[in-house]
Amino acid sequence: GVFIALAFQGLLTLKAAIPLTFGANIGTCVTALLASLGANREAKRAAMAHILFNLLSTVIFFPFFAQYQNLVEHLSGGGHAQTLNEIAAVVPRQIANAHSIAKIIAVILFLPFTTSLAALAKKILPDRQETELEKYKPKYLDKNALNISSTALYLSK
Repeated sequence: GVFIALAFQGLLTLKAAIPLTFGANIGTCVTALLASLGANREAKRAAMAHILFNLLSTVIFFPFFAQYQNLVEHLSGGGHAQTLNEIAAVVPRQIANAHSIAKIIAVILFLPFTTSLAALAKKILPDRQETELEKYKPKYLDKNALNISSTALYLSK
């Protein structure tokens, strides 16, 4: 949204916005990572898979940066904007399309490898070995759920 607003002012070209968008995608992983800190192992693996997906998709796209920019310009119309007025008129739509196109292509590329991505996340964050005492502790009850009685009752079932 910030990049689109800057483009509406004519201050950001598509060539500058594409790397910034990929960087912002990687930056959003911090939120998932922070949210998983107090969570269980599966939540931490989900955050790890999110990080891996965004990092790997960025690495895959950068060798084809010029071709990708040309594709976005072609699909979005308006061509290569150069003047301030052209940038303000065309680039905001191109930025939005670039983000959408990148995510769609990344999902299509990664879809056949979801089990491999899950295995990699599991290799990075393996299961912990339970101690003898932990084997007999409740696995599905969460002290935080006690604040909401309906959730606590559901988890106790």
